[in-house]
Amino acid sequence: MSEILQQEFFGYTLLQIIIVLGAVVVGFIIIQKIASAFGGKKETSFGIKVKCLNCGWVGSVGKYDRRCRRCSSDSLEETG
Repeated sequence: MSEILQQEFFGYTLLQIIIVLGAVVVGFIIIQKIASAFGGKKETSFGIKVKCLNCGWVGSVGKYDRRCRRCSSDSLEETG
């Protein structure tokens, strides 16, 4: 096993190449973790806050399915 790790490729031993590749992978993972920590998660919202003009219900409905969850009316007013 030792002989395999001592073989030279482009002036570097196989062991040195493996160590550098491992360090690059670990560095890449650390950079991704730091970037996600500072970047935060982007919040995607497909709902809108509304008030039903028919029954007075207030809540969130789908962006493309604008119906009151209590009375199924489509007369809604956006609140936020």
